[in-house]
Amino acid sequence: MSQQETQLKKLIKDSMKMIEETEFETCSQWIDREINRARKQQEQIERLQNHPSITARLFNESRDCCDQIHSYIERLRFFRLNKSKQGRQILIETTDDIKRTGMFNNAAYDIEYKSPF
Repeated sequence: MSQQETQLKKLIKDSMKMIEETEFETCSQWIDREINRARKQQEQIERLQNHPSITARLFNESRDCCDQIHSYIERLRFFRLNKSKQGRQILIETTDDIKRTGMFNNAAYDIEYKSPF
C-alpha cells in the first residue's frame, strides 16, 4: 500500500469521524472555523484521490466522503442562518440572508428614513 493510499484512508476516517461525532455549537466563530477545517480536509482528499496509485475502490470512497463533507458544510451554513429561530445571535450580511432565515415571513416591514432635522 502506497503512502498516498494510507494518507487518504486516514483522511477519510478522520473526516467521517468529524461529520458523525461533532456537536454543533452556537458560536459563529466556531462555525466559521469548522467550515474552514472541513474545506481543508476536502481539498486534501481531492488532491490525494487523483494520485495514480489510488485504486478505483478507494477513489470512490474518497469521492463519497467529499460529498458528505460538502453536505456537512451546507448543514453548518444552514445552522448558522437558522440560529435566530431559537433565539440565538445570527449574522445577517444581506437581505437574502433575512429571507432564508424566515424571520419575517409573516411580518410587514417598511423602510424608515431618518433626517437630522
